[in-house]
Amino acid sequence: MKHAVVRADGHIEAFYDPAVHEVPAGAIPIPDEEWAAHIRGQTRVWDEAAQQWVPYDPPPPSQQEVEAQIIRLAEQRMDAIADGVYTRSVSRGARYEQKYAEALRYRDAGYPGTVSAAEYPFLSAEAPARGVTKRELADAIIAAAEAYRQFAALVEAKRAELKQAVAAAADEPAMRAAAEAIVAEVQQAAAQLAQ
Repeated sequence: MKHAVVRADGHIEAFYDPAVHEVPAGAIPIPDEEWAAHIRGQTRVWDEAAQQWVPYDPPPPSQQEVEAQIIRLAEQRMDAIADGVYTRSVSRGARYEQKYAEALRYRDAGYPGTVSAAEYPFLSAEAPARGVTKRELADAIIAAAEAYRQFAALVEAKRAELKQAVAAAADEPAMRAAAEAIVAEVQQAAAQLAQ
């Protein structure tokens, strides 16, 4: 037999096994089968008036909790879509930012014909590997970055719209439908960007 210290609401605060613990005063004996049920996640609480363990059914989540969960899951899905469009790698993202800055610098310098590899390392290394000129590569990098910026702006707008749509929905199925529709719009925009 184990023992349990319970809070005022009947929920268990701690278990004690007399074989390995000093059992504090006021701990309630808990038969091994009850202890095992708790360990398996079958929540039960101590009913002080009845002096016994009783099943506990937690209250349903509040409207705000449901909204928050739906929004959180939809935002995670939108982030995953955006990550798939951009990069799933922190180091690749950093390289993309460096390539973009270098491409802008090259364009703003008037696309100089002769440049040192030290001055434009990405363009100097990648353009011949792709079989294009530095100018073509710089323009492609800038276009891809600008397209992603537009997509990222759309994702942020959809995040704001998501919160409004979920809050305005009449019930949980409508909240889920609203969130799903917005995520689908982000997915569609990602697919168009990939073309």
